[in-house]
Amino acid sequence: MNNLRDEKILITLGKHIRMLRQGKKMTMMELAFAADIEYKQLSRVEKGQTNVTITTLVAIAKGLEVTVEEIAKVLSYNFS
Repeated sequence: MNNLRDEKILITLGKHIRMLRQGKKMTMMELAFAADIEYKQLSRVEKGQTNVTITTLVAIAKGLEVTVEEIAKVLSYNFS
């Protein structure tokens, strides 16, 4: 990742997903199972180390029992 702004977006999104998960008192392992994704993939998402595909975002939303909009609302902030 060579764009600092993109990195900031991914880190912000990952922190928001972690906050939602912790708010539901779920472990990463529980969310990974509920979302049917690999634990390591979820870990990279929460750390902002990977660009999340829309299908992964949908899976995480389902696992958290929230909407994709609830997850993505953090992206409405200005990242310039």
